[in-house]
Amino acid sequence: ENVEESPAVLLKCEDRRERTLGGGERDLTSALIKVTRPGTPTIYFSTWHQERSLDTELTTLTETLDRINYEIKPWRLIDGEIPQDAELFVIAGPRGAFAPIELERLSDYLAQGRNLLVLLDPDTTTTGLEDLLKRHGAVVSPNFIVERQRGLVPHSGGYYMGEQQTVYARVSNYADNPIVRG
Repeated sequence: ENVEESPAVLLKCEDRRERTLGGGERDLTSALIKVTRPGTPTIYFSTWHQERSLDTELTTLTETLDRINYEIKPWRLIDGEIPQDAELFVIAGPRGAFAPIELERLSDYLAQGRNLLVLLDPDTTTTGLEDLLKRHGAVVSPNFIVERQRGLVPHSGGYYMGEQQTVYARVSNYADNPIVRG
């Protein structure tokens, strides 16, 4: 393949090729992932419950996932089962309650051994997910401290006057897990 711009790197794995013009770690890692992982896995993000917006609040995350070859799609559980091509289903900061049919669809999805990521804000009110999460070993409890500060808050490459919060975990009893041993 002709490389006309410099610095350029061409990576090849079997029949897949990826060319990157940047020589930085991020560019090389992205190209390496794309060339070594066949296909484009899809991550679905729940919508309908006032979750974090893919277009505004989660742009850094979605751009990063896109760069490492994930396709991002919104999905409304109220409209149907989570598609079979979902590598992961994400519920990011819901502020509304889930309907019984949605909880049933999530339960069916998890029963298939599929991947779910639930991100709850510190001040989240009851969403209906609590019992479902508890059945799968995740307990939603108020074990955190929120420190809120008013001032300049970074946003989209600039700053605005607003409120920023820092969250600290409050843990007094660790489970037996290799990550906390010693």
